[in-house]
Amino acid sequence: MNLDEAEFRTGSPVSREALQNSVRWAREKGVPVNDAMIGAAMVEMADLIYAVDEDHFGKLEEYDVRILNPTEL
Repeated sequence: MNLDEAEFRTGSPVSREALQNSVRWAREKGVPVNDAMIGAAMVEMADLIYAVDEDHFGKLEEYDVRILNPTEL
């Protein structure tokens, strides 16, 4: 994505649905709510998350959270 698109996405508020999903996912999967929030925002606004924390984000895959560990490229 270009810089304008990145600026728009980082400045966009997260929807109420993503906030509600993140709390539910954190409870259901036992992951930190901040990781669930990143996952919910990713599902709403991006294609995938670049992260090394496969343990937490991997638990969210059933919600269409996709991760790519850059250390494994």
